[in-house]
Amino acid sequence: MKHVDYMMRCIHLAQMGKGWVNPNPMVGALLVHNDEVISEGYHRAYGDAHAEPDAIHKVNNPAVLRESTLYVSLEPCAHFGKTPPCASLIVESGIPKVVVAMRDPNPLVSGRGIDILRKAGIEVIENVCNEEALKLNRFFNTYHTQNKPFVIAKWAETQNGFFAPVPKREAFISGNDTRLHTHALRQEVSALLVGVGTWQIDKPELTDRFHGGPQPIRVVLDPDYSGNYERVITSDLHTWVLTENMEIDQNNFRVFSLPGLRDTPRLIIDFLYENHINSLLIEGGAATLNYFLKGGCIDEIHRFSHKNLIWPEGIPAPKFHNFNSIETIEFEHSLLTVYEPS
Repeated sequence: MKHVDYMMRCIHLAQMGKGWVNPNPMVGALLVHNDEVISEGYHRAYGDAHAEPDAIHKVNNPAVLRESTLYVSLEPCAHFGKTPPCASLIVESGIPKVVVAMRDPNPLVSGRGIDILRKAGIEVIENVCNEEALKLNRFFNTYHTQNKPFVIAKWAETQNGFFAPVPKREAFISGNDTRLHTHALRQEVSALLVGVGTWQIDKPELTDRFHGGPQPIRVVLDPDYSGNYERVITSDLHTWVLTENMEIDQNNFRVFSLPGLRDTPRLIIDFLYENHINSLLIEGGAATLNYFLKGGCIDEIHRFSHKNLIWPEGIPAPKFHNFNSIETIEFEHSLLTVYEPS
């Protein structure tokens, strides 16, 4: 097998940690001895062992490590965090060659792991499947290179472009066939956000109910603080309410004051970044989605368009410009188009 084949296996392994490792990156690793994979590992959950020790410690005969190549989808860490530095473990294990997909953008690492390996005489090959590795950890990369969470906007609209009925009421446009995709997005991100109107009318749970793992933090944009949060104040799940002038800290229910948030969504983006949120999914309503779109805060759009449903009137779906379609997925009743900034 070639370097690319082994590295793509690492990336596949890494994806098994999706939603479990936030705010850490997804990482996969494997060891090859005499053209045979002798061990595999991945970062399973935040605070658990990283991919490299997971693979190294599974090898029954440590002596073979001195004749093996380690493949890893992200540069081995070089600092003490929840776990000891992986770069030091690799050196101690006597592994002579390491193949890396991408350097770690985290300033605590950022080339230091590779420097440790090379100074110990280990051969390091970089940038194998770099593009795939960057895409895999787009949340982590955006957080560390742009100092912001990666922000996804998601909505469903009728065939003729309406987002919600008039007068406002709970209404479903996308069907059960799209629910799994939406919940997979929820499982992947650190936080979900809706406007207060959506919170009051739709009463969404804002949880992933299919994939397991930690639930995202629920965030409600409520500048004037409506006070309709009785159903979540005693919940085991974290709920944050963003207001102009109110502060509450009660168990997992917190209200934050962000004066001026009506003027620019950047205040919210900066607040989430400072609170270690590396990814945000915005699910509505139309005013909230347009607010973030106009503010230039969106990194990816997931738009569901119903194939047949037509309303005579309604609230128009969000408008956006300077985005390119990068993927389409067909469901039974809807077509999903994914966009990224052009």
